[in-house]
Amino acid sequence: MVFNKTILEKNTPLPSFGPLISDWETILLKVIDVIIERYQRNPSYHFIDTKLSMLTGEDFLPLEDDAIDFKSENSIFGWIQGRGLESLVGHALWIEKATFLNTEEKETRILQLRKMIEEVFETLEEIRTKNNGHLFFTFSPEGHFFNINDEGQKEFFNQTDDDSTMSDLFYVKGMVAAAHYLNQTNKISEAEEFFSKILKDIDDEKFKGDQVSFDPKNKVKPIPNVKAQGVRMIALGGIAIFAELTQKQTWYDKGCEYIVYLINKHTNCQNNLDLEEYDFCERITLDEKAYKGDDGILCDPGHALEFIGLAAKILLLLKQKNELSDFESEVFDLGVKYFYPLFAHNFELGFQANPGGIIKAFDLASRSPINDDMPWWNLPETMRAAIEVHELIIDADQKADLINAIIDCSNAFFKNFLNESVHLMAYQTVDKNGNPVDIIPATPDADPGYHTGLSIIDFLNFIS
Repeated sequence: MVFNKTILEKNTPLPSFGPLISDWETILLKVIDVIIERYQRNPSYHFIDTKLSMLTGEDFLPLEDDAIDFKSENSIFGWIQGRGLESLVGHALWIEKATFLNTEEKETRILQLRKMIEEVFETLEEIRTKNNGHLFFTFSPEGHFFNINDEGQKEFFNQTDDDSTMSDLFYVKGMVAAAHYLNQTNKISEAEEFFSKILKDIDDEKFKGDQVSFDPKNKVKPIPNVKAQGVRMIALGGIAIFAELTQKQTWYDKGCEYIVYLINKHTNCQNNLDLEEYDFCERITLDEKAYKGDDGILCDPGHALEFIGLAAKILLLLKQKNELSDFESEVFDLGVKYFYPLFAHNFELGFQANPGGIIKAFDLASRSPINDDMPWWNLPETMRAAIEVHELIIDADQKADLINAIIDCSNAFFKNFLNESVHLMAYQTVDKNGNPVDIIPATPDADPGYHTGLSIIDFLNFIS
């Protein structure tokens, strides 16, 4: 397969997306092949290995001083392994249906991926068993959790409490996907219990953020008496997986509950916040006002668009049901009413046509950027959100706007983010001028086919 770097003109109709589809399929296949190859070269290392620089393609090698070594194979990121496990399953299912591969090409990759899924899943379950049923943002290959202290050194600790973390939330999605793919019914049930516990911790405000920020401009530490939208937004992605795989009503109900919560409390769809209409507020106070910190009132436009994509996945699952409850019907109608204006407004706040990309942070008070660096992940997430909303609405002009947003995002990704010399993988961050910069949005590990791969697979499923 050949990558042609297809750039589309605005208002190109979907039936003419063929060359673009081929380019994205080439990227997906190249990236998953590299992930497989990197796994096979180290048979005793049962972790997904994307420990390479997106700027140079060089591997992150161990440092002599392990106390400050956060990039090499000696430091595992729970977020990457959980996301990666979900990604492996998603790519295996995508390859099974791929029309551009012959039977042998499919079977070879599926066998390789199945082996990876089995071994990585087993390893992560062993680590979780050692740590009171949890994962953490950073841990050693042996499963010893560590924080990073104020001096920038590893500080190991024993997991004694039972509060859920964001690593748990990312992992449980991969857990149920892997268990279902491997037909491990006992692990499916265990994943359901684990996810129910995570959701209860969210509802009881006992959930803990575990991220360590490697970017001073990306402040991730929890703020006392302030509630962030992110945990429920990510939970929507998990709820969609559990609902689709188990078809249990409890997951549909929970998904509807969280959609209503996020629309009512973190968006200004119904004049509940003292902001502009359709603003998306990252943090609110305990009395449900927009939280204003030193940098203003934070909006991450990429998170707003990611929320729409994950919530729309649930609406599309509802659309497939034979009959909806009154609550489900109300939530479906709520999404159909608000998702397009929410998308259009937040895309306008975040997308920078020149050079092309979506900024990391915008102040809803001063109406100006807080952080004009542009990470890679929000472009494919926005493409998924746009095509899903396209499927939910009927207005022709709105549909055309969504298609143009897809074209904008794809063109920007190919122009500014794709590193053709490093396996068709993406630079993690570019600056306001479109130049790649050595800034880590979440982890130094590259995307294991999660934001880029799974978002684009969903996107292609609607247009291929």
